[in-house]
Amino acid sequence: MLLMYLSMLQTDEERAFFTQLYTKYRYQMFRVAKKYLHNEFDAEDIVHDIFKIVADDHMRDLENRTDADVRRFLLCCAKNRSLNLMKSRSKIVSLDSLMEQGWDEIDLSKDPIDEIIADRALTKQAEEAIAGLDPMYGDPLWMHLKGYSAAEVAKLFNENYEAVKKRTYRAKLLLRKAVLGEGGEA
Repeated sequence: MLLMYLSMLQTDEERAFFTQLYTKYRYQMFRVAKKYLHNEFDAEDIVHDIFKIVADDHMRDLENRTDADVRRFLLCCAKNRSLNLMKSRSKIVSLDSLMEQGWDEIDLSKDPIDEIIADRALTKQAEEAIAGLDPMYGDPLWMHLKGYSAAEVAKLFNENYEAVKKRTYRAKLLLRKAVLGEGGEA
């Protein structure tokens, strides 16, 4: 499979970096996916889907990130794709049904939490608060703060774009409450 991914890349530097990512993280990603899915074949499919997306769209982004950020990015993708596969196979109520009940009326574009987090004095407290959030909310918010758009996160997590926007919005509410002591419940 590695050869297929390498053929998708343009430069030797990208190929070397991707090879490093693949050899360093594929087993960790596989273990995370298998932990949730309890199925080796589905876990392997999840890992390959993520590496295909990385090779297609995210090589330049990941080259400029720290090892910790890259690891968290890849493991978040594996976990969330696994959970979404499980959810698609179960009878759990989706966020789409919540949107049908009126959640789509919230304006997500006007939120000052991004500016608040940009303040260096609150950054550490915000990172600790994000780590304390439920991963369902914390992971999309963490990726949003690292510069990924809701569309990119939705593609990586194999989720509905609107669901990612809602989760990011709810995470911002929870974060605002944790950091500033104000805001609403998600």
